[in-house]
This record gives sequence, structure tokens and C-alpha cells, in this order.
Amino acid sequence: MRKSDGTVLHAVAALRAGQPVVLIDDSGPECVGAVTAAGEHTTPEVVAFSVRHGSGFLTVAVTGADADRFGLVPMDPAAAPGSRGYTVSVDALGGGTGISAEDRSLTVRTLADPAGSCLDLSRPGHVVPIRVADDGTASHRALPEVAVGLVTAAGLRPVAALTALVGDLAPGGLPGRDGLEAFAAEHDLCAVTVDEVVSFLATPRVVALRGSTLRTDRHEVRVQAYRDVRGGPVHSATMWGELPEHGAAVHIHVDCPQEHLLGGVLCGCRSRRDAAIRALEWSGSGALVRVAVRAPEDAIATWCAAGADPDRAAHVATAAAIVAELGLVSVTAVEIGDDLVGALWDHGVRVGPRDRAPRSVVRAPGAAAGADTLATVIGTVVHGDKRGRELGFPTANIGIEVDRCRLPDGVYGGLARVVGDAGPSDFVPAAISVGSNPTFPGTDQRFEVHLLDFTGDLYGRRVEVLPLTFVRPTLPFESVEALVVQIESDIREIRRLAMVPPAVAARTHSSN
Repeated sequence: MRKSDGTVLHAVAALRAGQPVVLIDDSGPECVGAVTAAGEHTTPEVVAFSVRHGSGFLTVAVTGADADRFGLVPMDPAAAPGSRGYTVSVDALGGGTGISAEDRSLTVRTLADPAGSCLDLSRPGHVVPIRVADDGTASHRALPEVAVGLVTAAGLRPVAALTALVGDLAPGGLPGRDGLEAFAAEHDLCAVTVDEVVSFLATPRVVALRGSTLRTDRHEVRVQAYRDVRGGPVHSATMWGELPEHGAAVHIHVDCPQEHLLGGVLCGCRSRRDAAIRALEWSGSGALVRVAVRAPEDAIATWCAAGADPDRAAHVATAAAIVAELGLVSVTAVEIGDDLVGALWDHGVRVGPRDRAPRSVVRAPGAAAGADTLATVIGTVVHGDKRGRELGFPTANIGIEVDRCRLPDGVYGGLARVVGDAGPSDFVPAAISVGSNPTFPGTDQRFEVHLLDFTGDLYGRRVEVLPLTFVRPTLPFESVEALVVQIESDIREIRRLAMVPPAVAARTHSSN
């Protein structure tokens, strides 16, 4: 955790406990500071302290929703309704003249009351509300917006009382950062800067909600729900087995409105997610982190207009926060971008080799020493001897050097897809043969793939193959018939692992 985060967390705890803090903005030509308190915890003592040491001008930062609920109109008659800035001053009804610390604290608490309305206030008064920007610190890194963000992070109503610090601290001027920090230390208050708070608020922090355990055909999986402390949709992490602190296999899936709209026709999100689930189900170890987005019907227009996720940075940061919450120190991921690597790094999680599957997924005996990871294989389908087609199991002969894939000779189960100009197809289960075929002497080392239930011509096309589990070593057979029986057994086992039922369609794709 960054040192600045510790300072912000101290301020959050103080506000939650009903204590004021000193909020400092030193980003402009002049350094300004304010005694800041949570609206619902603003007592007469807090107001008296703020007025005694500050300007005496008590303001209250409120959201647009609260401003509308209380009928707070701009102080400037030329300002557009709903614009950011000062509103007409108010007093709470039921008090005295409105000037006393007791009356002003009542006004602040009234503005923080979720059941309050415009009927609870009189105008003009002695407390000046400030309507903050609707997008908060995203557009305005000012004291009011930062104060609202800070009290919200404390789990309190988004209403904050602010009084600028002047007076004895710096007669005739402003105290400066050193003076503000000295004031905070003298009165045992937490001092925190705008930059520290904005940085903290920009970094998602998730809390665990309810979890449950589910049973698949092969494993018991745990599902844990998460939500950002700032609110928003519920995310989840689905975990297979006990996750190791180092090298856990993790796949990140961000909900895609286009997937909801057209079932994944416009993107490969669904196929990548399904492939990840199959991989995790095969290996029995790893996690799928799902980041939910706002209501798909609201997000479709912006996503389609932008051609991509306009909030990717926030979604990536949320995913990283969930991974860190899982207690992982380092992870490996099949598909990961540089932005996610950076976000994970910010949360103290290191990333292993990219575009690779962990060796624990491919349980192959005799793997080469130091082969901690096994690369995804991508190559072009070339002509072979067409023996697979003659046997009834057409295979795609991938034109690569077999020793580059770092897999011992044998038969594997995995996933494969065609990579074309229009984007990748869906992953399908695949039977993978690595090495020579001892049943037919004289064959050279090959990397061959039989795509289960795939139809189409693969010659000259690029295919991506992800080996996931070791099925058996390469063996010689006494007859072609015995080999066919074994291949049928291999495919049944791969189907079982992939949880994919046999297709009715015949295998008709043109390849070896």
C-alpha cells in the first residue's frame, strides 16, 4: 500500500468517528486548507472549532441530487439551473437565529438527512451550500468535490462541511502547507492533501460480499462476490481449487454490452470467457474474475460509438483490485494487456510470462527442465500425408518446429480456433498430437490438431492451439484398427474433460 493511501485511510477513519480533518489543496498558486467534517457528524463543537480558527464562512458541499431535493438554486442568478457552484444560503427550521454554532450544525445535519426536503429550510441563512460537479473529482479537483469523495469513502452521506483556515495562522494571508500541517499536528487532526485523496479515489477498493460453493461435474468451485467501496455493480471471482500465492492462473472477463446485445457476434468476449472456463475446469486450479459494468442497455450506445470499452481503465483497475483481494502475489494469464499488468503491479501483484498457460495446466510427464510455462501455439495449416482423414479423424498439420512448443511427445486435450482477418473464431475442443507416429514408421516430428466437430477448409489458415491436459504418451499399435479404437477413446476423454457433447454433424473439414 502506498504511504499516501495510509494517510487517506487515517482521514477516512477520523471522519467515520465524527472527527474533522484538515484538507489541503496546494495545486494552485496559493495553498488553501479547510477544516472538513462529515455532514451527519457535524456537531456544535465542530462548528465552533472551525469558526474560531477559520474564516467563519461555513460552506457545505452537496451532490446535485441532494441540491435538487432541497431546492437549492444557484447564488448567481445568471447561472444555469443545476450548475456547479455556490447556492443561496440556508438555515434549518426549528432553530434560533441561525448564526450560533448549534443552529449552524443543525443546518449542516439537515442537509445530510436523506429524508430532508426543501420544507426543512429557510432562505437566506447562515450556511452556504456548494453544489459539486456531477462527475466529482474527475472534472474538478477542488476542495468541495474532494471532501464529498472523502466522506463517501468513509461510508457516510455525501455531504461535507468546510471552513477555510485563515486568521491567527497567517495574519493578512493564507497559512501555506507548512502552517496547515503544523495546525493539524497542534490539534491532533489528520492532514491530507487533495492529490492524495484523488489518487486514492481513483484506485478501486473492493470489499467481499457473500460467497457460495458450487459443484461442477469434476470440481467444487467457490464463487465470491465483490463490490467497490464507492458503490456500483457486483463483481465476482470464481475459484477452482486452492489458489497458490505465486503463479495462480487467472483470467479476467469484463462484461461486454455487445455480447448482451447480439450474443457475441460482434466480439470474441464470450468465446474467450468460455475457453477460460474450460481451461480452468480441466486444470482444477485458477480463477475467473468477472468485472460487471453498468446496465448493458445504458452502456451499449457508448461502447458501440467508441468501438471499444470507454471505461476500460476503470474496469481494469477493478479487476486488479479483486485479484489483490484474493491474496495473490503473482499470477499468470493467457490473455493480458499492458494496462492490466500495470494495474496489478500497483496493487502489489506481479505477472508472469504473458500469453502462456501455467505448466500445472498441462500435466505432461517428462517436461523439459525449466519449462515453467507452455506457450500457446499459433501456426499455418500445411499439407501432410492425409492419413488422419483416411482414418476418419482429419487433422490440421501446423507448420511449426515441434521443439519450439516445449511439449514432450504425446497426445493432449486442449482448445483451438481459427485466427482470420475478421477476428478469431470461437474456441472448440481439440485433440492434439505432438511428435512422430510410431505406428507408421518414417513419419517426421509434427504438431497435429483434430478440431472436434469443426467443418471447413483449414489449408493455409492460421490456427491457435492451447494445450491444456496430457492424455497419454505416444504409443505404437499393432494395427490401424487398434489405433482407431484408441483415438476414439482419446476423443471421448477429451469431450468429457471439455464437457462438450458429441456433435451430430460429420467431421468433414479438409486437412490431413
